[in-house]
Amino acid sequence: MSRGDETKAPIGSPRARARGLPIAAAFAAFVLIAAFLTLWLTHGVERLFANGLFGGPSYAQEPFPGARSALSGVGWRGCLGGEVGPTVGTTAPVIDTDSVNAALALRGYLAEGAWSEPFALPFEQSVDGLRSGCGLVAFVAEGASYLSSGNADGGGRETVCDPHVLLLSMCDEGHVSAIGVGTARMHIFSAPGLTPDVLRATRLPVDIALAHAEAASALSVAGWVPTDEIIGVRVPGAAATYGVSVRAPKTPTSGCLAYVAVGSGLGHARIYWPGGPLRDEATVDRFVATPVACGGTPYFDGAISVEDADHDGGQVYFRAYSPSAGGPAMPALGVRKPLEFTMQLVRAADAVMPTPVPLTAAP
Repeated sequence: MSRGDETKAPIGSPRARARGLPIAAAFAAFVLIAAFLTLWLTHGVERLFANGLFGGPSYAQEPFPGARSALSGVGWRGCLGGEVGPTVGTTAPVIDTDSVNAALALRGYLAEGAWSEPFALPFEQSVDGLRSGCGLVAFVAEGASYLSSGNADGGGRETVCDPHVLLLSMCDEGHVSAIGVGTARMHIFSAPGLTPDVLRATRLPVDIALAHAEAASALSVAGWVPTDEIIGVRVPGAAATYGVSVRAPKTPTSGCLAYVAVGSGLGHARIYWPGGPLRDEATVDRFVATPVACGGTPYFDGAISVEDADHDGGQVYFRAYSPSAGGPAMPALGVRKPLEFTMQLVRAADAVMPTPVPLTAAP
């Protein structure tokens, strides 16, 4: 045996295994880092933290009693799948003219006239059913037909959340268009109390004013009361499509402020709380989210994760709420208040916030 052979440890010997340990450790570290980055890029880390891993408090399901129950039910009007119920014998929701009638009536709208006869898609037409008023122009796809997007004068272009329904906001009269394949029907729904003059006083776009009025009506059932002031936050365009973070404009030093945030130009809003996501909707260029900003804890920080599909940013309009009727806990279910439009866009510096709700979740 040569001198060189004497220095080589036999395969499987303790000395050979010891030499391999640093390589195995480095490889394991590489795998862990790669997995962590993959989860981060796909929002998996947010879910892990939200569910109590890596030191997160899995027992803190909500910042104060009743928050999750009240806020998880508020969403964008075009995402009706969770509101109309499943087709008999299936778990899939059915969206047709009857279910849209019921869903929009629940949100405070009044049907004007009747649904049109079926027409071919794509479609464009002048409508005057909202003269001197504001509301929605609704489209429902027939059978296997589907809708992809639409546009209304004053309300702007909107991509559908569900391919069976398109709800465009507008005031007075003007042109509407619906893009899709197959056939659809159209109907007009008015928003009682909202006129072009009232809308101008709010200083808000029509789709934003309607969304905030819908949210206030829904939360009134739980006794939640909104402020009259709405704070606009401009979100600059992002190089990345996914994971653009938007935060509530004001966080108290102690206690919690609940908000309704309505976004335009941004979509697929997600809020993660310990115990799981608060709500997750498949919108593209509109959203309604309900962040809660609490002082003294990193787990309810008022953050919303959104997507910027066209990389040109968007605008988010925040309205603070006080769950004051009967304290923060949800009282017995009441009757929704009608749509109200006592609201106005203000600067963040001028906004007066309600009294924060005490944080009852462990920090």
